[in-house]
Amino acid sequence: MYIGLNVHFPSIYPAELIISILAPRDRAHPALNLSKMPHTVHCVRHAQGFHNLSEANHNMHDPSLTPFGEQQCATLRETFPYHDKICLLVSSPLRRTIYTTLLSFTPALNNGRCPQNIVALPEMQESSDFPCDTGSDPDQLVKEMAENHVPVDLSLVKEGWNVKKLDSKWAPTSEALSKRAREARIYIRDRILDLEKGGEKSPEIIVVTHGGFLHYFTEDWEDSGAYNGTSWRNTEYRSFNFADLNHSSTSESINGTQSNEHLDDYENATLRETKESRARRGKEEPQHGRDKQAELFNAAMWGWKDQGMQNPDKIGEVGEEGDEEEALVRMLTKGSENVDKKGGEAPAKDRMGESTVDAVAKERERSRSLSVRVAA
Repeated sequence: MYIGLNVHFPSIYPAELIISILAPRDRAHPALNLSKMPHTVHCVRHAQGFHNLSEANHNMHDPSLTPFGEQQCATLRETFPYHDKICLLVSSPLRRTIYTTLLSFTPALNNGRCPQNIVALPEMQESSDFPCDTGSDPDQLVKEMAENHVPVDLSLVKEGWNVKKLDSKWAPTSEALSKRAREARIYIRDRILDLEKGGEKSPEIIVVTHGGFLHYFTEDWEDSGAYNGTSWRNTEYRSFNFADLNHSSTSESINGTQSNEHLDDYENATLRETKESRARRGKEEPQHGRDKQAELFNAAMWGWKDQGMQNPDKIGEVGEEGDEEEALVRMLTKGSENVDKKGGEAPAKDRMGESTVDAVAKERERSRSLSVRVAA
């Protein structure tokens, strides 16, 4: 049974809450030893969006979910076994992730221990600068979410969050992506500490984001080319703990992810996939360590390029004089989403065909009349 959601929940987080990279703390502080406190971060890739239907649809700006994507959310809502344990819902501010969070985890919103709204965290947005991976302006998001009575806190989504210039924190480069992924992990870790201080004994958090960015967020590059630009299926969830934060934490370098070089597991806010989570997807061995992940990262960058997608590790590089145009073409090459590739990549000027224009018009009309449905 489905009912219309007609209650607008107030924001619970102050607008002045700003995400920042925290300075390293005293490792002897007892509150930092999260290894002794049960906690889980469930990471989820969004459901199918209209951009997943064809390469031409990559030109759609901030697309929402397809009807099949909504069905995927319904399936996840029925099969996810931890709704009653969730203490916080965090989402990328793109429309497809917000709606995936709402339609998949409504039982968690109503479980009595989770705040009755979704926290939109801009650090969790997708990696590329293609239109489908670029979010809407804050005022547009506020208007749409209010019209559809979506309980989401947008106070962290500031002007400019969707401008992915090369000299900004939102740049689609590996260095920038690694840095904001670390910021996002630190934010999640701090929310777990807040929940512990508030009396939660084993806090569990949902994070809904994107296939490409999930590799940066989890720092797990295994099977990164299984699908186009990701190893994550739509609405797949995996579960993680923060790594052991004792003095034995490693301080090995992660080659190729510049922002994380020489950081130990606390400073890096390292996540480790749980044994149960790996078993769910047929992985018997533990998650690879840093040295192996460095190799997998480098392989992923070239593998994505071989798939005809964006190589974030090469964006902005210019070789001999006159290569600027080639660098810009690399920047505009789509990456990080799982689509059914049919034939080669069309030139950028030819991608916006009539079918895509029609799809954009239909999708926007559908968004205006969207009635958000949640399970009763």
